[in-house]
Amino acid sequence: MTDLSKIFAWLSVQNLTGEELKILLNLMGRLNYDNYVKISQIEIAGAMNLHKTRISKAINHMVRLHILLEGTKEGTVKKYRLNPYMADDNPAVLHKSDHEPDDPSIMPLTHETQSMLQRINKRSGKL
Repeated sequence: MTDLSKIFAWLSVQNLTGEELKILLNLMGRLNYDNYVKISQIEIAGAMNLHKTRISKAINHMVRLHILLEGTKEGTVKKYRLNPYMADDNPAVLHKSDHEPDDPSIMPLTHETQSMLQRINKRSGKL
């Protein structure tokens, strides 16, 4: 399984609505080379013809699931990062200090997320 297919497999078992998946795809299409996106929720809402409140709720849900990681705020716009460890083969060792100590947006995955990633990796024959 490629890293991308692991990410899609993991995302497919998350509790995301169709609208949240569309918003995530919109954000993924705007990622820069470091997996960061800096865009206002109003801009996303306008591009997707949705109310800003729906964008905010979707982003907050994805942050709680550790799909997106909150970065710094520049003016009134918050930066987000796609979690770089969603496709990691050994999620149990994902700790901020082990990987990117200077990046405040990297957080360890929750136990539930680690378990889910391990089950996906086992199904793919990697563990």
